Amino acid sequence: MKRTREKDDKRNGWYEISPADAANLLNSEPMKNRTLSELNARKICEAIKGNRWTDTGESIILDSNGRLADGQHRLRACVLADKPISSFVVFMPDRLGATFFDGIDQGKMRNSADRLGMDGVRYAAAAASVCRMVIAYEQGTPSMASNGRHNPSWIRRVYESRSFAIDSAIEYCSGFQKELTGLIPLSVLSFCHMMASEVNQSKALAWTAAMATGENISRTSPIYLVRRILNEEARRGSHTKRTRKSLLGLLAKSWLHYLNGETPKFISFRSDEKVPKFRGKIEAEPINVVRMAAKKHTRG
Repeated sequence: MKRTREKDDKRNGWYEISPADAANLLNSEPMKNRTLSELNARKICEAIKGNRWTDTGESIILDSNGRLADGQHRLRACVLADKPISSFVVFMPDRLGATFFDGIDQGKMRNSADRLGMDGVRYAAAAASVCRMVIAYEQGTPSMASNGRHNPSWIRRVYESRSFAIDSAIEYCSGFQKELTGLIPLSVLSFCHMMASEVNQSKALAWTAAMATGENISRTSPIYLVRRILNEEARRGSHTKRTRKSLLGLLAKSWLHYLNGETPKFISFRSDEKVPKFRGKIEAEPINVVRMAAKKHTRG
């Protein structure tokens, strides 16, 4: 690697940027930039407020006059969080002004799965997905979505705190991957198995195996009821694909009925429901839901 003769700007270096500094930079008549995503800024803001923001060396870039060129989302998050951040700041040469935006943000973003894979985690993609579900479940996120852009350092901390349980669940469920194809994502069943194992490990092993294979279950089993729903939806095609929250809700209800030795006539999950906890009992299905299910079953 050969160093160029172009002199470094002596202003380049590490800075502590206060909320006031960030606001000034955002209002500094910056170079034309992409539209600021308030949602993305708020995600970074939550990481800063929760002390999950990590100094990575990724720079905030200013032009030679100190006007903002790159880093608007981090600076906006600093203002929203009302907490200072540390960042490396680069003042770019004037000659790059016209072509600067042609080259940045062209590579593939390193996501949480990539980061866990770099740590040597075997099932990195599934593990990252399970970690996101753990975060959503513990925070009571209504959608229970697992595809949010959480800070990789946050995902790593969740994984490190429960690595044995996560690895064990994925390893066990991966033995049923052939049976799971088109029915239940590996990460979803792994999450459910892990949560169920914290309540009753032996029953969790039996429930997971039966849910994945459909073997050794009667027509009165809550496992059979949910598998019948999922198999029917799989036959209809991807246009009827169930949401992650709804799938988790059905599986959690099936587990709770199984745990408590109950044989419900129907299992359903409405969009306004919350995913139940994996311990305790669940309320009986509303009368109108049971009647609708019974009518549909009779017609079928």
